[in-house]
Amino acid sequence: MLGAKTKTMNQTDKRLAFLGLFRRVVTEIISHPEDLVLEAKQFTQSIVVTIQAHAADTPRLIGEGAANYKALVLLAVALGARAGLRVSIPPIREPVVGKPDRYKFAPNESWPKEKIIKLLLDVARGTFSDPDAVEAKVFDDDSTVSTTVELWVARNERLALVTGFGSALRTLFDAIGKANGRLLYLDVVAKKDVDGRQPATAAGRFAGEL
Repeated sequence: MLGAKTKTMNQTDKRLAFLGLFRRVVTEIISHPEDLVLEAKQFTQSIVVTIQAHAADTPRLIGEGAANYKALVLLAVALGARAGLRVSIPPIREPVVGKPDRYKFAPNESWPKEKIIKLLLDVARGTFSDPDAVEAKVFDDDSTVSTTVELWVARNERLALVTGFGSALRTLFDAIGKANGRLLYLDVVAKKDVDGRQPATAAGRFAGEL
């Protein structure tokens, strides 16, 4: 009985941790977090998470060609897999509050850099198989209102995860950066791709971007 109770508590903790991290990502994309509604329905072996937001934020969560929504689905599936959960994200619900608003990028010199980099690291460490190997190198360029982040992962990570999930991360953190007044460029690099030599220029450094 004690073993069964402990297992149930662990599953609950993992579900709450997954939902908390997923909510943090979604919240950073939108402008009206007070109107965000995330509902999670747990079944025997799966969990279904529905998203509903302010009318001005719904297009941001969907993205052009549904790119942001697809990236959110990949994120949820990847995070859920590490937590032992089968996660599904239905199409984002139609908004019931607020009015549509046209988004316009506005640079922010006081963008929350540390908060966003920590979120990126938390997401990566909650997804890749070797969280201890995950690290970020950050390069700021205030002249272009941009920040480039090299996200380094272990050499033995699966290529499909590095490329597929890496693409989803780039999409999401591009949206997160713009929502916070910064152009954010992300490069996910498996350490096995590096032979120890560093190109002399930034252009050379990112020539092999995935």
